[in-house]
Amino acid sequence: MLAVHALNLALPGPAGDLAFIGVLVGRRGLRAGAVLGATAGARVAGLGALAALGLALLPFAPAGGPLAQGLLIGLFAMAAPGLALGLAALRPAPLRRAFAAAADRLVRLPAPVGPAAGKVLGGLIRALGALGEGLTPRAALGAAGWSLAIQALLALSLAAAARASGISLMGLPLALAHVTGELASVAVAVAPGGLGAFEAGLGAALVAFAGQPAAAAAAVVLAVRLTQVVALSVGALAVAARAPELLAAAPGAERPPAEPPA
Repeated sequence: MLAVHALNLALPGPAGDLAFIGVLVGRRGLRAGAVLGATAGARVAGLGALAALGLALLPFAPAGGPLAQGLLIGLFAMAAPGLALGLAALRPAPLRRAFAAAADRLVRLPAPVGPAAGKVLGGLIRALGALGEGLTPRAALGAAGWSLAIQALLALSLAAAARASGISLMGLPLALAHVTGELASVAVAVAPGGLGAFEAGLGAALVAFAGQPAAAAAAVVLAVRLTQVVALSVGALAVAARAPELLAAAPGAERPPAEPPA
């Protein structure tokens, strides 16, 4: 999981998730469909939980000034589709049938539009099939609960980074700043670690919702990014020190044959 987060932070797109799927399928012998469904299910459930949190905060957010009003519109525009996707993932079969019907019509269009649309929709249909295989409503609720717990820890780390920069950030401004930055990073997932979008969303939210000057907001954003890098580095070193022992104790690991009794 450390490698997943490190790759997602360093490379465009969900590079860490794809590598994780490859390791589980190639080295652990798990079925690709089940692993893809579980991984996508965890991501979608987490996005749905984050989006629901953002929508719940919207009625209480301050709307003074153009920046705050623009952020509220952007927050709704990011959170509403995220929640819709999370809810649709609980019952992916109707969405899969709709994509299949659309694919039947679009593939009849002349090239290159028809074949390209068919490939895109075909990939979505396969992903929805895997999602339906790996995500039950009970599993989705469990994943969403864990995601909210993780979001709470991330918000606490943001508060600590702000305090290290000489800023007291708590309550509603903290929650709004965290959710805005996280949803912005998801909205531009093609950039490594949401690079650019995360910084812009978090910095703008600190200015609009927490009343911080731009220089102070930039210092907090820099502290958050440095915290991520340091935490991953320290965690990787700690795990690497015990890697041989952990791998030897893993289920299915090869063990030397027992010596016959004397």
